[in-house]
Amino acid sequence: MVESYYTPEQLEALARRREELGEETIREVEQAWQALFAEVKAAIDCGTAADAPAAQSLARRWRELSQRTVSGFTGGDPAIKASLDRLYAEQPVQNIHPSFDHGVFAFMSEACKLLPD
Repeated sequence: MVESYYTPEQLEALARRREELGEETIREVEQAWQALFAEVKAAIDCGTAADAPAAQSLARRWRELSQRTVSGFTGGDPAIKASLDRLYAEQPVQNIHPSFDHGVFAFMSEACKLLPD
């Protein structure tokens, strides 16, 4: 699926970017996401509303980690960012991240919409 959203040149740039970042950095970001997913899931399980202060705090962290991840992934390349945006706009999140809890994504989507820009 990914190949249909990125040009061969972009895929090469992404491979170089992964190498530049290094496995340790990638692992750190993956661990940060897993920790955040667990906190969001716990908030959902406790019945936290998307507009509650705790959920809004999680939404701010979600937004910051998303921006960090996208910046690291794209390396600031606007064409790669545009391809990534198109992928997320056209594909359901379960196609992009099939192993993730989609209730977490839905809750964070709602909570992030309530954040000021």
